[in-house]
Amino acid sequence: MSNLVTISPQSAPLDPLGWMLDTCLPFWAERGVDDKTGGFIERLDYRAQVPDDDYTRIRVQARQLYVFSHAYHLSGDQHFADVANRGFGFLKVHGLQADIPGWVHMITPSGTLLDSRRDCYDLAFILFALGWYQRATGDAEATPLIAATLDFLDRYMAESEHGGFVEERLLDGQNAFLPGTTLPRRQNPHMHLLEAFLALYEATGDKAFLDRAAKIIELFRTRFLDRETGSLGEFFTHDWQPAAGSDGALREPGHHFEWVWLLQRHAELSGDDSVIEHATALYDFTLKYGVRQLDGLPVAIDSVDRRGTALSASARLWPQTEMIKAGLAHHAITGNPASRALAADGLSTLFRFYLDREHGYWCDQIDDNGAPLSGMIPASSLYHIMMAVTEWHRLGGNI
Repeated sequence: MSNLVTISPQSAPLDPLGWMLDTCLPFWAERGVDDKTGGFIERLDYRAQVPDDDYTRIRVQARQLYVFSHAYHLSGDQHFADVANRGFGFLKVHGLQADIPGWVHMITPSGTLLDSRRDCYDLAFILFALGWYQRATGDAEATPLIAATLDFLDRYMAESEHGGFVEERLLDGQNAFLPGTTLPRRQNPHMHLLEAFLALYEATGDKAFLDRAAKIIELFRTRFLDRETGSLGEFFTHDWQPAAGSDGALREPGHHFEWVWLLQRHAELSGDDSVIEHATALYDFTLKYGVRQLDGLPVAIDSVDRRGTALSASARLWPQTEMIKAGLAHHAITGNPASRALAADGLSTLFRFYLDREHGYWCDQIDDNGAPLSGMIPASSLYHIMMAVTEWHRLGGNI
C-alpha cells in the first residue's frame, strides 16, 4: 500500500469560502488540535491521522492561530473563536521563556522547550497571528505581546549597517544572545514581516506599521529585486549581494507571486503605487517561466533560475495559492481579465491536484505528471489555503 497522500480530482466549489468554513476548518478543528493542550498539530500522515511526532514549530502554532482567528472574524462562529483562544493560550505559555525576550523556535507537543533560537521567520508569523487574533477577538492580552515582539525585533534582530534583519539569534550557555551572523541572508523572512506589518495596520489603524512596511518595500526595491531579469533573489551575503553559485541564482515562482500580491496590497493600503511596475515585472517573469500546463490547468512549479530555466518540475501546494492571489492582485492593477482567469484556473488546479474537497486535507507536492510526492499533510499549508480563499472572497471572485 502506498504511503503517499492521494486526492480524488474534483472541480472547485462554487463557494470556496463556504467550503473552507463548513468542511475544511471543522476537519482541522477536530483533527488538527491537541485536545489536552489546545496547541495545534504539526502535520497529519497520509491517512489523515496524527503521527507520533515529538516536535512542533512555533511558526505552525502562529499560522494556525491566524487561520482560526480569520475564520472567526469572517463567520462569527464561536467554535472558531474557541479554537483560536485555546491556541493563543498554548502559544503564550509555551512560546516564551521567563526573563529572556523573544519567542522560541521549537517545542514538544506538550510544550517542553526543544530549540531556543529566535528566528526572524517565526517572529513574522507571531506578529501576523497576533494582529489577526487581536482584530478578530479583541483580546487585550495580544497588545503587549505585539509590543514586546516588535521591541525584540528592533533591539536584537535589526541589522543597522546593511539594513533589514538577521536570520536568527542563538543563546549561549548563560542564556545571553550570540551575534546574529547566520548566512545566507534571505528575502523570505522580510517578505513575511511585510505581510505582518500590513496585517497589524489593518488591525489597529496605526500608521507606524505602514512606516515599517515601507522599509521592507525599500529593501525589496534596492536589494531583493533583480532589475536585469525582473525576478526576485532568494539568498544573499551579509551586505545583500546575491549569494554565490546556485543559491544566488535560485528563483521561487511562489515567492514571486506572493510579492505581487504584497506589493499591490501595500499600494492599496498606503496609497504609494511606486512599486507597482515591479509587481508587474515579477508577474510577467513568473507567468513566462514559472508556470506550466497540466491537463489544461496552470501549475506553478517549485523553482527556476534567474534566466527562467526550470530547476524542478515538481510543484508544491503553496505556490498554487500564491498564483491565485497574484492573479487577483494583477487584475486589480491592470484590469486584465486574463489575470482574473489565472486566479480562477488556480482554484481549479488546487481542487484537481491537491485538495480533498470532501474532507478538507491535501497533498503537499506533485510531480510533473500530477502524481503525489508527499506522504505527510503539513498543517502549515492551511495558512496559504486560507489566504487564497479569503482573497478570492474579498475581491468578489466567483467561478
